[in-house]
Amino acid sequence: MRKGSWAGVLACVAALSAPVSRAVEASAAAGPMPEELRGYFEQAFAAEQISDPAARCRAYPDLPGNVWPANAGPGRCTLQRETAPSLAELERLLDGPGGPTALDVRMKALLKANYDDPGQRDVIFDAFRRILADDRDGRFATRWLRAAPDSAFAQLAMGQYRADQGWDARGSEFMAKTSLAQQQRMGQHFAAAVPLLARALESEPTLSPACTQLAAIGRQSSDMLQKAVLPRCLEMDPTSFFVVEELVVASKPKWGGSMQALAATADYIREHGVQNPELYVHLGEVLRYGRTEHKTYAEAREAYEDLAAAAPDATILEGAAYGQAAGDRWRSLMYMSQAMRFQPTNAKTRRSRAYWWIDLRQWKWAEIDYAWLAKTGQADARDLHNLGVALLELGRPVEAQQPLRAALAMPNVFEGTPVSLCQAVIYSLSQLDEQEMRDCTARLVADEPRNPQYWIWRTGVMEFLEDRAGAEEALAHFRKVADLDDPEHLDFLRSVTSWLRRPE
Repeated sequence: MRKGSWAGVLACVAALSAPVSRAVEASAAAGPMPEELRGYFEQAFAAEQISDPAARCRAYPDLPGNVWPANAGPGRCTLQRETAPSLAELERLLDGPGGPTALDVRMKALLKANYDDPGQRDVIFDAFRRILADDRDGRFATRWLRAAPDSAFAQLAMGQYRADQGWDARGSEFMAKTSLAQQQRMGQHFAAAVPLLARALESEPTLSPACTQLAAIGRQSSDMLQKAVLPRCLEMDPTSFFVVEELVVASKPKWGGSMQALAATADYIREHGVQNPELYVHLGEVLRYGRTEHKTYAEAREAYEDLAAAAPDATILEGAAYGQAAGDRWRSLMYMSQAMRFQPTNAKTRRSRAYWWIDLRQWKWAEIDYAWLAKTGQADARDLHNLGVALLELGRPVEAQQPLRAALAMPNVFEGTPVSLCQAVIYSLSQLDEQEMRDCTARLVADEPRNPQYWIWRTGVMEFLEDRAGAEEALAHFRKVADLDDPEHLDFLRSVTSWLRRPE
C-alpha cells in the first residue's frame, strides 16, 4: 500500500469542500469574523475549554457594549455552582448512621451558612430544588417525614412536593382557561402543602425556602396569605435570589401586581444587587415586561438588544440572538454565546448556536456544541452528521467516523451522511477499511455518475490500493466529467496519469 502516493493525490485537489457544503446546506454569506468581535470570541473559546461550569462562566467575557451593573456577569455565574447535596447524598444520610438526625444536622448547617457565608447563600434553596427535580422526590419526602415527623426540613420537603403537584395540576394556562377540575386538584394539593410549610416555618423561623413556597401558593390562591408571607420572606432573607424571584413574579400584573409594583421591584433589585449581584438577572425580567410579549423575535429585536445591554438574562440574550438571526449572524452568535455562558445545559440554545457555527464554517466551535449534544444523549441524526462534518473539516477523519456511523443508525438519516462517512473512511487511510473504501465509492459513482468529486475519490482509492486496472477505469470516467478549465482537476489528471505510466 503506497499511502504516500494517495496523500499526494489528496494534496492536489480541494477534495473536501464540495460534498461537505452540500451536506450541511450552509452558507458563509455573512463573511469573516468582524475584527471588533475577534477578541470576544477568542476569550469565549478559551473559556469553553474549562470543565467546571462556574469557572467556565467566570472566564467568559461580558457582552460587548453592555451597561450591566458592576459584577452582574460574574454574579450570574454563581448560579452555576454545584455545591448543594444531591438527592442520593441525602438518601445516604437518611439511611445511614444517625438517620434523620444526621440529615437534619446537614440541613441546619446549610441554613446557617445561608446567612453567615455569602459563598453559601441560597445553597439551602438549591438543595431542596434538587430534591424536587428528581422523579423520586415524593418517595423520599414521604420516607423522611415518616422517619422525622417533627423535622422542619422534612415538612418542607413534603410541603414543596405537594405544592409542586398543585402547580402541575393547574397547568400553564391563564386561570380563565384552566378547567374547574384542574383548579380543584390544585386546591387540594395546596391545602395539603400549606400546613406543612407553615409548621416548618414555625419551627425554623429563618427557613426562607418554606416562606417562598407559601408566598407562591398565596399568589395563586390567597391574597391574604401572599400579603402576610411575602414581606416576611423579604425581611428574613432580603438578598436571596429565590426570594427576589418570587417578588418579581408577584409584581407582574398577571399575578395581581402592577407596573408601579414592577418599577418598585426594579429599584429593590438595584439597591440589594450590590450585596448579591445574582439579583441583577431578575432586573432583565422586570424591564422586559410588556416589551416582548406577543411579538416575534424579529419584531422585538430592538427591545431584546436594549434589554440584553441592561442585564445578564439568558432568555433575553437568546431573544436578541434570534432577533438578529436573519441579518447579522456574527451578532447573533455574540448574543447566543453569552446566553450559553449562563445556560450551558440548554440543548435548544446549544443546537441553534452549533448550526450557526456550521453555517459560518467555524468548525472548532461547532465541534464543542455538537460534541456536548452527543455526550449528553441529546443529539439527533443531523447533529451527529454535523459533528462528523466538523471533525472532517478539522482533519480528524478517524474520529469523524463514530458520529457519522451513529447518525446512520438513527431514524431520519440525513441524506448527506453516507457521503460524509465514505469521505471519512477514505481519508482515514487505513488498510482495515479497504473493502469499505471500495464499496462506498462504488455506491457514490453508481448513484451520481456525473459527479467529478466522486470519481476523484474512486480513482484515489484505487491508487491507494494499488489497483491499476481499477484506477484506469475510474480515471477514464473522471475524464468524461472533469472540468478541464479547473486547474485542480487538471493537476489530479496529471498526477494519476503519471503514476499509471510508471513501471509496476
